[in-house]
Amino acid sequence: MTATRTTLQVREIYGQRDRGPGAVGRYNVLADCYRAAARDIGEVPSKVQAVTWVAHIERSR
Repeated sequence: MTATRTTLQVREIYGQRDRGPGAVGRYNVLADCYRAAARDIGEVPSKVQAVTWVAHIERSR
């Protein structure tokens, strides 16, 4: 199996309380984004979310 790198960018920051929906609304928006990104690259949403979380943590260090 050949590994492929794909980058998808949203170009918006989600989750800031002063800029948008509450926690439930943010969750739904993000879940939809993960589903769409996963569909675009042929992966499962949980894997896309996990990779995104790891990248976020690594970037924050």
